[in-house]
Amino acid sequence: MSGWVNTIPSMGSGVGNVGDGLAGLFSQGTDKISVFGLGVANHGGLNVGSANVGDANLGSANVGSANVGGGNVGDGNVGVANVGDGNVGGANVGGANVGGANTGDGNWGWGNTGGGNIGWGNTGVGNFGFGNQGSGNIGIGLSGDHQVGFGGWNSGSGNVGLFNSGDGNIGFFNSGSGNFGIANSGSFNTGIANAGLTNTGWFNSGLANTGWGNAGAYNSGGFNAGAYNTGSFNPGHVNTGWFNTGDTNTGLGNSGNINTGAFVSGDMNNGFFWRGTGQGLLGADYTITIPQIPLTIGGGGILNIPITGAITGLTV
Repeated sequence: MSGWVNTIPSMGSGVGNVGDGLAGLFSQGTDKISVFGLGVANHGGLNVGSANVGDANLGSANVGSANVGGGNVGDGNVGVANVGDGNVGGANVGGANVGGANTGDGNWGWGNTGGGNIGWGNTGVGNFGFGNQGSGNIGIGLSGDHQVGFGGWNSGSGNVGLFNSGDGNIGFFNSGSGNFGIANSGSFNTGIANAGLTNTGWFNSGLANTGWGNAGAYNSGGFNAGAYNTGSFNPGHVNTGWFNTGDTNTGLGNSGNINTGAFVSGDMNNGFFWRGTGQGLLGADYTITIPQIPLTIGGGGILNIPITGAITGLTV
């Protein structure tokens, strides 16, 4: 059914309809609220963008509510690939961070690990400056607590570069371990401003991603909040394409599962704009009828009459 202000069980489209599996504006049902959204493949209301899971997001592929940007997981973030709440910047893991690739809460700057740090590449709590390791330090490269001044260029162990406070880093302002690049607070990352683990790229806060702005895991591409995606802006899992909020899809803007196509909200469909299950599938049937074949079997033999035989002592 299509139209306005219909009360229908499912599979309708139009404006102001009540039911499930609806397409259109101002629809109400168990899986949505009666508010306007702009974009494709959004789950929630008042979203402006695509592939958001939550409400009142401005951007794409956010999982949560009131985010501005792309690929954020949490609420009230401004930026990209933040995991947590109230972060401003990119690839922050925690809450109320301002900057990039901070791990912890309330950090201002880049590549800090801990809480309440201001600067770049600090590890600890309440440090101000660059590459400090400890608590309450003001300066550069200090190791310890409540020191003021200048220490070594690096405060960690086995670092090559400047202002690193972690261990085994090569580069600048790294507070994690085994990183190669700039302002990484995670471990074994290659690139810039990664807060996750074994990422290659920049602004990745997840695990083993290749690309940029990924808050999920094992993704190739950008701004993926899910896992095992190839493409960009996928908050779902195991998708190939863009803006998929469902799982195991190939295509664009699919909110269902195991679909091939675009803007599909059902499951196991091929094509575009399907809302059911198993739609758009190609099939063929060919039947061969074999007629009955008569079969005649014959045989022959020789019978001699009379039949004679002999028994000892008796003749017949």
